Amino acid sequence: MRIIIVGAGEIGRHFALSLTEKSHDITVIESNDKLAKEIEATDEINTVIAGNGTHPNLLIDQADVSQCDLFFALTSDDNTNLAACRIATEGGAKKTICRVSEELRRNEFPLRMDNLFGVDHLFSSEQLCAAELSKKINNPVPTEVEEIGLGNIEVQQVTVTGESTVVGKSLREISLPERIRVLSILPDKESEAFIAGPDDCLHVDDSVMLCGNPQQLTETAELLHGGSVKDWNPRVVIVGGGSYGFALAKKMEAWNYKVRVFERDQEHAEKIAGELDDGIDVINSDATLIKDLQEEQIGEVEVDFFIATTHNDVDNLVSCLHAKKLKAKKRLTLIHRTDYAEALNQAAETLGIDPVSPRKIVQQELMRFITSDKFHLIKHLPGGELIEVTVRENSKADGATVSDLKIKNCQLVARINDKGSKVPSSEDVIAAGDNLYALASRKARKEFVRMVTR
Repeated sequence: MRIIIVGAGEIGRHFALSLTEKSHDITVIESNDKLAKEIEATDEINTVIAGNGTHPNLLIDQADVSQCDLFFALTSDDNTNLAACRIATEGGAKKTICRVSEELRRNEFPLRMDNLFGVDHLFSSEQLCAAELSKKINNPVPTEVEEIGLGNIEVQQVTVTGESTVVGKSLREISLPERIRVLSILPDKESEAFIAGPDDCLHVDDSVMLCGNPQQLTETAELLHGGSVKDWNPRVVIVGGGSYGFALAKKMEAWNYKVRVFERDQEHAEKIAGELDDGIDVINSDATLIKDLQEEQIGEVEVDFFIATTHNDVDNLVSCLHAKKLKAKKRLTLIHRTDYAEALNQAAETLGIDPVSPRKIVQQELMRFITSDKFHLIKHLPGGELIEVTVRENSKADGATVSDLKIKNCQLVARINDKGSKVPSSEDVIAAGDNLYALASRKARKEFVRMVTR
């Protein structure tokens, strides 16, 4: 594939180097002359252009964006990335992927920046990391959790117990909330999971994949589980109120958890305290100093999760080591530098710290676009593959209702367009440009993709 990457900073350079190993034709555009020369000197990337990625002549004449299969704008500046994608789209790039800040991604609706700037996919590295960290904390009962459409739709797994009133009933007989869907059923560890149908019955110990709005999904999960699936209220400490820590804290606002955010900068601490719900305590204190942690009763009051999210890897490690000494149960830390992450992975068990790499998380997100297929594989889930595909104009799906698209062993999970994201109902009309998510077996996936793209 021919790929253009604007921005060779923390994320862009690492991603570009990972693609060269797969023999893609890579062009990197970097505005910093010194950094561009350093990358060019490694002789690992096909083409390196020193210049402004928002300059039309550079993109059209030098980078030849009209021949570009994928255009990634990965600088740390929202305006640069959005403008570069707009020009790339006008210049003929087949698909554009744009990195934006957590604040812009969180507040973009109803403006829909992707539509305004002709971007095919917007992502925030901070929100991706917050989602990954939250999976390690939120809802210990499900073993699989996936978020879609800025968290408006969630896919989660729950186990049916003997206390549930749905045991022995078919899905047709169970009254589920609107736009809540049972996707697949795993009967037991010895059996294979299968895509659920209306006549399938639920039994004790069945593991069920559900999708829907997170709030309604909790009610349905409790119906199947026969009781609360959130019987615990863990105490969580977040170190750092910067972009990563704030994104995680913001995500926790809807949870009944005891959350404290440590932020050493007083002015910033006051700022985020005014932007977070009252249920989250923001403490102006330095978590790298064990005396500051002790003053806030870390060690006296039990901490279930201690999560270091600053941009300084050393500060993150030091605070987690203090937390270990103070008996925090689970310690997690962001590690930004690749060499640090590799070293910490090897020593993670000894240190008792679970490292999370933003670069790795972003790379996993971006790599799903590196395919010649007409769909993107999001994740393998029990029963099939969770895929994303865009409805093409004049395809069989264009103008059809969801009920017209029914395929055996395939369940629609989400429909995303300029009006937002939701689990589609049977009467919803599909239109060209809609992004559809589906869980399908391999055979059903081929039939579904043909219907949506031909």
